[in-house]
This record gives sequence, structure tokens and C-alpha cells, in this order.
Amino acid sequence: MQQAFQQFILKEKLFSPQQKILLTVSGGVDSMSMALLFLDAGYTFGIAHCNFGLRGIDSDGDEYFVKEWAAKHSIGFYSRHFDTEDYANRHGISIQMAARELRYEFFEELATRYDYDFIATAHHRDDAIETFFINLIRGTGISGIKGIPARSGHLIRPLMFASRVQIEAYAKEQNLKFRNDSSNEEDKYQRNQLRHHVLPALLKIDSGFPETMGENLRRFEQAETIYRDKIRETAASLITENAGEIRISIAGLKALNPLPAYLFEMLRPFGFNEEMCGEIVRTLEGEPGKIFHSPSHRLLTDRAFLIMKPHDKDFLKQFETFILRENDKHIEQPVSMKINHKSIDNTFAIPGDPKIACLDASALTFPLTIRKWQKGDVFHPLGARGKKKLSDFFSDHKFSIFDKENCWLLVSGGRIVWVVGYRIAHFARVTDQTKKVIMFTLTED
Repeated sequence: MQQAFQQFILKEKLFSPQQKILLTVSGGVDSMSMALLFLDAGYTFGIAHCNFGLRGIDSDGDEYFVKEWAAKHSIGFYSRHFDTEDYANRHGISIQMAARELRYEFFEELATRYDYDFIATAHHRDDAIETFFINLIRGTGISGIKGIPARSGHLIRPLMFASRVQIEAYAKEQNLKFRNDSSNEEDKYQRNQLRHHVLPALLKIDSGFPETMGENLRRFEQAETIYRDKIRETAASLITENAGEIRISIAGLKALNPLPAYLFEMLRPFGFNEEMCGEIVRTLEGEPGKIFHSPSHRLLTDRAFLIMKPHDKDFLKQFETFILRENDKHIEQPVSMKINHKSIDNTFAIPGDPKIACLDASALTFPLTIRKWQKGDVFHPLGARGKKKLSDFFSDHKFSIFDKENCWLLVSGGRIVWVVGYRIAHFARVTDQTKKVIMFTLTED
């Protein structure tokens, strides 16, 4: 294992023996094996540990265990406690995403402060295979099927050569102690479902599946490199920039095949998603003058060019997201609104006022978010047969440009539950099975 570890570092040119590496160590078998491999190889490294406070005394036990191991071997140790749930609630994101943002911010801070050349995580080949399948399930392009690269900037993954089985065998051979995270055994996370059910089934079909997938991922990564090089070469021939204004030749775009893929790759760095790029392609044969917005840029379809400029600060305000927590009773921003929780009884009646949204409490997942609409938003209006683009809903109800710009959306778990002041979503309506409702009432500012 030690020999394969060092050969992988040399082959992938991850770092040189003179450089200083910050290891991210949770206390599990993967990260503890990585720490031991670094120790035995004689590399210069420190250890960073995050205590997310999600597992009570077990989280504290993990921290103590890693700290003791570092002290035993005279290794620099850094740790930080996080209120992960509070961070997730304040930012309207999942616990997993909150933990990711918090830990990488911490690692970057340490690397800068203490002059570490690289940050090393203990991701291995099985993680890359799981990521491949997760991306396939969610929908992805070529960059999503290459798995996890061994190096991304100054972030390195020196265990990417090894499987989970190999790492566990190494830990057993070395009598290496580590901590078990019980959440890894639960099936409530998509990655665990793949790990416990899908991948074992594939192993039964072909015992060499992990090695084959490792080779596939390597080939996908090489293909993506060729793809990216071609995109950069083509973009350079079509894009000009002057004084912050970016121009893309429409005649040059029309000569490309497949045009939607090329345009998406060119516009993705500026925040335009695939659906928006599809709409832009469709306008190239129509009248010029159409305007499209991403969170960071606006794009104008002119006669000879697509013209992009960054949004000014006032425009960017409309992309701000506001958080509404379950215990909030009244908010002032971005709209003035009262929130009441009610149990249904025989006297309950749904108000007919469009300024009041009466929603089934069981259909909502807190924290809710309030934001402006974006291209590509879809909505299932109350009483409609199915979903429709929010832009079509606006057209059906003769929204003016100013109506659209002033419209706010109440969102739960990524789904629009109320076009504020206009229509609630069908799935969040009050039914005969509803036991509790939440009433959102617009009030005067």
C-alpha cells in the first residue's frame, strides 16, 4: 500500500516531498489510513479536523481521538467547532451542503495562515464511482461522468488509486485504530443507498467492476480534457471583450454543430443554465433585441453579436434570497408578511383574498426561501393539470415586465409554493386530509 501510495503521488504529480500538506482527517478509516501513509512516508504535514456538532458526544469523541493521534506523533493539529444546523437554516441549504461549505472555508483559512502548499482529502476510488452514479441520476454532462479528479488546483486526493476494501485491509494489517460514523450505515442518504445496494449488486455481476470503472473514469477524464480544449479553442475564435463588454459572433455560432452544447459551455461561466441557452439559440433566427439574465450577467441578442455585460449592484439585489424559518411570525423583507400556524376544525374556511396563501403545513419543508423568479423556473398552479414554465404563467396572466420584476416567490425544498400575491401551488393546497395549515398574509409595508 505504501509503495502504491507514493507511486500514485509521483505519477499524478500531486506534490513534491519538500512541500507542506494539510490533511483533512475525520477519524474514519479512510482519513486515518491517509494520515498513517503520510507519516510513514516522511512527508511534512498537519492535520485539520471539523467538529460539526451533529452527533453529540460522538462528534466530540472523534475530535479527541484525532487530536490524541496527532499529539502522539508530534503532528500539528487544528480543529474548529461549527453550529452546522444554524448555518444551514440561515443560508437555506441542506446539512450536507452546510458542512461542506464550512469545512472547506476552514481548510482554506488554515492553508493560507500556516503556508500549506496543498489540502489533502481522503477520497478514494469507490467515492469516485459513487459520484459518477449520483451525477448520472441527477443529470450531467461530460464533466460529471469523470468522477473525482486526483487534483483540483491546490486540493489533492492521494488515495484515489485505492478502493475501500484495499484501505480497510491496510488499516487491519497496520492495526490502525479509527472511529466509525454510524450515519454511514443509514440509507437515508443517496450515496449510502448506492454504497449498500447498487454497487454490491454490480460486484455480483462482475467482481472486477471497480477496476473496470476506475479505467472508465480515467478515459472519461481524458475525453473531457480533449472536449474542454476544443471548447476553449472555439470560444477564443468567436469571443471578443472590450471595456467589460463581451461579444460572441452569431454567424460563428451558427456554423457550430451541435450549437446548443457549444453555446452552453461558452455561457456557463457567466451563470446561464442549459435551458436558458436553449432559449437563446431559438432566438437567433428571430428578431434581435431579446434580453436574458443570469445571476451575474445580462445578455442581449443583437444583429451580429450576443452581447454580455455584468449586472450593476442594484440589479443584483433581485437575486438575493431571503430565509423564512418555522418560528417566524412576521417578516419585513423582502415583503411585509404575517405567518400563522393553524389547526383545522369545522369552522375553518380558506380565505379568498389573493394576498393570503393558505398552505398545507405537511407539504412545506423549512426553512423556506423567498426570491425573485429566474429563467427556467417551473410552477404547478392551483387547479392546473400539471407544471408549466413560470414565464408561461406570467404570459397567461398578462404580467407586464414590471410585474415580473416585482414578483416574489415563496419556495419550499426547491419547489415554488406561492407566486406571492397571485397563486399557490397545487401540491401545497389544503385538502380533506390536511390537519394543519400555515397562512401567509401580505401586510402593508
